[in-house]
Amino acid sequence: MYIRGMSEDKNVEGLHYLKWSDFDCPHQEGSGYKFMEKEPVFILEKAITMTTLLPTKITLAYVSPQYASTLCLEEDSSHRIGRAIEFTCATHKSMMLFVAALCSLGVRRMRLSPKTIYFDTDHKFRGESLEILFKC
Repeated sequence: MYIRGMSEDKNVEGLHYLKWSDFDCPHQEGSGYKFMEKEPVFILEKAITMTTLLPTKITLAYVSPQYASTLCLEEDSSHRIGRAIEFTCATHKSMMLFVAALCSLGVRRMRLSPKTIYFDTDHKFRGESLEILFKC
């Protein structure tokens, strides 16, 4: 995908499987490259290498303050500073493989729902956290 003002080379700079535009705020082209922190993106890239799987879709990464308000995200949301990624997995098996890979890469804050994995590398939060949000 061509992004106005960004070359295709920049859109894949440092990445093998993903593009920086995958991490864009929906209402702000180029924001993934501009505002997303490298650490969570590179962790996800390493997890892809380890699992040999691609996420089905990056559902939420960097969000602008305006878009965060429409999503009712808290002021201290890790998405606002580009330190959080949420993505979907095709199967439960792929989800478990990604969870194992993320854990082995040092991720200590995750949230799982039936189809998505959220993780962040926001160091302002202390401690480890694993939330599993499955509805019966």
